Amino acid sequence: MSEQTNFKGWPILIACFVLMFCMLGGVQTFAVFIAPIMSETGFSLGAVAMMSTLATIGSFIGNMLFSRIFKILGAKWLLVVCSIICAGYFIGTSYAQTLFGMYAAMAIGGFATGVGTIAPLSVIMTNWFIKKRATYMSIVIAGSMFGGALLM
Repeated sequence: MSEQTNFKGWPILIACFVLMFCMLGGVQTFAVFIAPIMSETGFSLGAVAMMSTLATIGSFIGNMLFSRIFKILGAKWLLVVCSIICAGYFIGTSYAQTLFGMYAAMAIGGFATGVGTIAPLSVIMTNWFIKKRATYMSIVIAGSMFGGALLM
């Protein structure tokens, strides 16, 4: 029992949960903004839907390049860089005036969330937790769902 009370992995679990909450949870709220984007900008539904498609493609590319980027930056710097890029993504999409600007922000944000969420957090969690690993991993991943629901 004393081994469990001295365990220093709990802040890691909380930090991973918060990262999933903010980064991926925020991305999952895009559907709420489709109608306001259309009315404010005059973009068609197809053009606005393409934003989500580009974010998904960016995320796919980020996931495919994850291992190379992880080897170069390591976990800490990867998460720092991706968090900054994701913050820029949220700011960029809110200030973009053109369709191309929105597309670029969505693709870059998708890349950052692809390379900076599930894959590195899974690596971090498996390094810190041995017992009940699946339970703690599910708590971290639930952060994105909780973030999406709460931010929506």
